[in-house]
Amino acid sequence: MSGEKRRTNRAQRALVILLMCVTLAMAGLACALALKLYRREDPTLIGTWRMQLDLRETARARGNAWLQNAKLGERVDLGDTLPALTVPVELELRQDGSWSRTVNTEAFEKTESAARKALADALRELLRLRIEEMGRPAVTQAEAEEQIQNALGLTAEEYLAARGPVLLPGEAELRARFDGSGSYLVEGAVIRFDGARTAQYLTDDTLLVLSFDDGTEVYTRAKR
Repeated sequence: MSGEKRRTNRAQRALVILLMCVTLAMAGLACALALKLYRREDPTLIGTWRMQLDLRETARARGNAWLQNAKLGERVDLGDTLPALTVPVELELRQDGSWSRTVNTEAFEKTESAARKALADALRELLRLRIEEMGRPAVTQAEAEEQIQNALGLTAEEYLAARGPVLLPGEAELRARFDGSGSYLVEGAVIRFDGARTAQYLTDDTLLVLSFDDGTEVYTRAKR
């Protein structure tokens, strides 16, 4: 084989190797870009979202059970006096892929107080009805409250605060369940929190729905 032919063969082999390297490099770049696109943050997710945790049914069930166990009668349903009992939970999803979630402590204290007041109203109403059943002159709730204070030396709400039922999950329990922070990853229609807990999600500019294996959480946008 002549020297010129050998040089030609070497040049061809070098060209083939170069083309293979370029092809592999392009393939690697394409994979990297695809992965980046696949895992990029959904811009509609970024911001602060708020969920109203509804505790009304929990308070109603616990309050009615206490009234019945205390032999105070079944003529009053705590649901008749309970207002809306919600505690805001705020979820922040950031551009850098981090997240945090907190329970609003101040709102929890107000909700707990409202639940206890509703139970006190139910207790006064039960006493009022019991007095009527005994054939005594009808009394107002204010007069029923006066009789409670005379008998117990406490207002209805003070008595319930000291000896009444626990109507709502404790603040520590709610914090253990909802408070947290970490990183998240968007994979198609799935959000993966800290590489473990995952949720299917639906979102628009004002609403975020997270569907976990153990339940669904619905948030509205608080701010961007």
